[in-house]
Amino acid sequence: MRTERNGLYDPRPIVKTCARRHSSRLAKLMALHCFPNSKLENLHAGKSPRSKTGDYTDVKVVTPYGEIPWNEVSRLNDDDGA
Repeated sequence: MRTERNGLYDPRPIVKTCARRHSSRLAKLMALHCFPNSKLENLHAGKSPRSKTGDYTDVKVVTPYGEIPWNEVSRLNDDDGA
């Protein structure tokens, strides 16, 4: 990407592209290293159900109060956000 300004080589477009690329990588690295073991990771922890049918109509959650079809189960509750 060679651009000219007043007949001279202008490095600004390349500098902007490099800065954007590096700032994106830095943001990803910071998110990875600065926020480990956060509540978000706790939401992904544990076992996930598997389905033979593929649409999870054959999966249910068994509770002391009865069974709940997987497609009707709430994924979050008030206790999870605290």
